[in-house]
Amino acid sequence: MSEDQLQAYLALNWVPKVDRLDDGTFCLTVPPLRDLEVFGASETDVLADWRSALASHLKAYLAVGKVIPTPRPLWGEPSFGGVGASEASPATLQVG
Repeated sequence: MSEDQLQAYLALNWVPKVDRLDDGTFCLTVPPLRDLEVFGASETDVLADWRSALASHLKAYLAVGKVIPTPRPLWGEPSFGGVGASEASPATLQVG
C-alpha cells in the first residue's frame, strides 16, 4: 500500500449517512463500505470522526489487498471508466 493509493481513495466522493438508533445514539455509515460504522452520542460526534475512520478503514483494505468498492459519482461527475478502472467491475478503482 502506498500513500498515493490511500490519497486517491480518500479523494473520492464518499458521502456519509447518519442514522439515529433506538437508544438515542447515532450511527454513521459510508456506502458502499458496508463494514464501516462510526457510533457516537450525537450526530456531531460521528461527523467529527468519520474521515479518520474512513482513512483507517481504507488503509486496512489496502494492507490486505481487499477490493475497495467506490462510491457512485454524483450526477454530472465523470465515472471511473478510463485508465485504471476495472472493466469487469466499473464500481472499483484500481490505483498503482
